[in-house]
This record gives sequence, C-alpha cells and structure tokens, in this order.
Amino acid sequence: MNSQLGNRHNTLPSTLSKAVLTMQIISIALLFGAINIAVILVVMTMMRDDAVLKTNLDPLVIVVLGVAVMSTVVSVVLPSMLRRSAEQHASEARKLRNDANHPTIDPLAPLTEPEALMLTRYQTAHIVGAALLEGPAMLAAVVFFITSNAICLGIAVFMILLLATRVATQSKVVTWMEHTIRHAA
Repeated sequence: MNSQLGNRHNTLPSTLSKAVLTMQIISIALLFGAINIAVILVVMTMMRDDAVLKTNLDPLVIVVLGVAVMSTVVSVVLPSMLRRSAEQHASEARKLRNDANHPTIDPLAPLTEPEALMLTRYQTAHIVGAALLEGPAMLAAVVFFITSNAICLGIAVFMILLLATRVATQSKVVTWMEHTIRHAA
C-alpha cells in the first residue's frame, strides 16, 4: 500500500459520533471566541468617559453590514457546494450497504471508507461555514469599539446568534448522510 494513502486513511474519522464531537468542539470554540471578543470590546467601549452610543450609517458601518451580508450568503453557498462534492463518495457508500434505499447510520458503528470520506467533506463544509460567520462577528465588535455605533453591536450579536444555530448535532449529520446515500446515483 502507498504510504501516502495509508496516512490519509489514518486521518479519516472512525465513527460518526467522533466526527460530530470534533465539529461541535470547533464550532463552540469559534462561537466563544467571538463572544469573548465582543464582550471585552463592549465593556471597554462602555467604560470610556465619553461613552455615547450612535446609530448613524457612516461608511465603516456600511462596510461591516456589507461584509456581514456577504459572509452570511457565502456561509450557506460554499458549504453547500462542499457537501455536494461528497456525492461521489455517497454512491460508493450506497454500493456497500444492504439498506441503500433506507440507510440507517449508527453513530457509534465504524464507518466504511466512503462514509468516512463523505463525513470528512461534511466536516470541512461545516467548519468553513462557521468560520465565515465568526469573522464578521469579530469585525463588527471591533468596529463597535472604534465607532460606538450600536448598529455594529447589533450585527455582532446577530452573527453570533447565527453561528450558535449552526453548531453541529448528531441528528443533523445522520440525516444528511442518510439522505445523501439514499439519493446517490
């Protein structure tokens, strides 16, 4: 066996539950990083002697709003494209299953190689999507610190809440895998 191929397979997730745990840890770390930065910057802003909240749409606020909107759209589109790239592995996984028309993924059972490859694509898509939301949340918090503009604070809070809704769950991943295998060509 090729040593590069062997090394690649050592990095594949062995079970779905382990992969989901990894996604949850990364998602929660990104979430709490954004929360921590936002809280620190809000407290620092409010501790200023001249702390007055503004709500005007100055150019920096418009830039933050634009970045947040673009990142939100890309955080849906790009992961969707990455998950679709798993379809080639889904057809291989379908061939290996007796229950291909109604697959049941056991989160604790060992994954076949095609299933592990599918799950790796899903993990990548999930992490990319989460990172695309964390960046604008932090940017908005920093611009709030600079400008004291409440609109930026609202954007930061919205992005953090959106990021919180994207934390992976075992049921979401199982549903995606079963659906993808069922509909593989």
